[in-house]
Amino acid sequence: MIVPIRPLGQGSFGHVYLTADVNYGIVASKIVQRETFSQREIDAAVDIGKQNNSNPFILKYIAHIYGGRYSILHMEVANKQTLNIIAKQPSIPLPSYTLRALMKQILEGMRAFHSIGLVHRDIKCDNILLHSPPGSGRVYAKISDFGLSKKLDLNNEQTYFAGTLPFMAPELFQRPIRQTQKVDMYAIGIILYRLVIHEYPLHYSRFEEYQMVLNDIPCIERPSEIKDNLLWDLLLKLLEFDPNKRITATEALQYPYFTSPEAIADISKEQQDLASQAEQAQLNGDSTITVFDKDPTFVVDENIINRFIPKTSHQNPFKQQKEIKLQEDSQRIQTELQTSEKQKCDDLIWLINDNEEVGKPSPMINQLDSDGTVTKLVQLFLNDRYITKVSGNIESKTDFDKPNPGSIILQVKLNVQLGRI
Repeated sequence: MIVPIRPLGQGSFGHVYLTADVNYGIVASKIVQRETFSQREIDAAVDIGKQNNSNPFILKYIAHIYGGRYSILHMEVANKQTLNIIAKQPSIPLPSYTLRALMKQILEGMRAFHSIGLVHRDIKCDNILLHSPPGSGRVYAKISDFGLSKKLDLNNEQTYFAGTLPFMAPELFQRPIRQTQKVDMYAIGIILYRLVIHEYPLHYSRFEEYQMVLNDIPCIERPSEIKDNLLWDLLLKLLEFDPNKRITATEALQYPYFTSPEAIADISKEQQDLASQAEQAQLNGDSTITVFDKDPTFVVDENIINRFIPKTSHQNPFKQQKEIKLQEDSQRIQTELQTSEKQKCDDLIWLINDNEEVGKPSPMINQLDSDGTVTKLVQLFLNDRYITKVSGNIESKTDFDKPNPGSIILQVKLNVQLGRI
């Protein structure tokens, strides 16, 4: 059984919701129509889980559930939004040591992703999620959305392109199209450029415009805002137009921007303290600590990232405990529901995900009313066990934004209360 809490956003081919699942707890659930569902996403997630499950810089996929015309992908929840919160706020300074650590995390995640022969093909700021394990004080950058990922195939030509225009490598605008792992490296270069300059090096609205410009210029010009020669040297190698000369993730991690005495001297006291705390936590039995948590060059201080997040979005100190309590309550309550009620709940979830668009009112009431489904659900919503214990717990046990006013749950409850059904 899946209980929706609120919409999170939209990924490739589907909407993403924060949900409480009776078997998996609080998860991010991507709802995908079967006709647009990409098996590549599952295949990539399985491959990554087998070989890089301990890498904290790749979003973990938890489960895949088939249901009628839809598939549900359960993923771990990231609680600090995406890299766009930094890229789109030039007025808030990002310390050089935090920028360096974020890029190390992304490159390490990409190195692991590439090591199993995958090409992501849609690396961009929106697909780098930020997450802080509760109480850790650290933030991870996590590569997400494997919907366009594919196995590397050097023998076959690609007859179509995939990706997001400003992040697409120059070779994707040429024929024949060859999409290698180097397209991901170019996209990482664009991410780094955006985090520093807060603009794209090239920004047009049409494929043909990019194609024309990239054929006319030899390289990306150095902007006056970039004073750090080591940073620019790395950017040049990532944004190299010739994919054969463009560096790999492994090579990028060895560049002086990360390894030079200047880089080591730039490590902050907060990074060192958080790394020491992680090492002590591991000695005390914390099995979640990774080698990266103990390396200050990979550490991103949560306090720095919080500067970019509106205060209304910050989690309070009790939020994670409430999420855990919600999970426990949800599981206990749901086991009390009769089999018929469980089926009605499951049917309702499919109907919600079938019709609701993020940020828009749901058109479901009229349809449910006309086909008789509402009548069948009235008793479910009049049942205090469901309304007060399930819906009520979702609202009272968490500090998440309250569910979309257009959601089917609130609409049905409202119509029941007003006596319309």
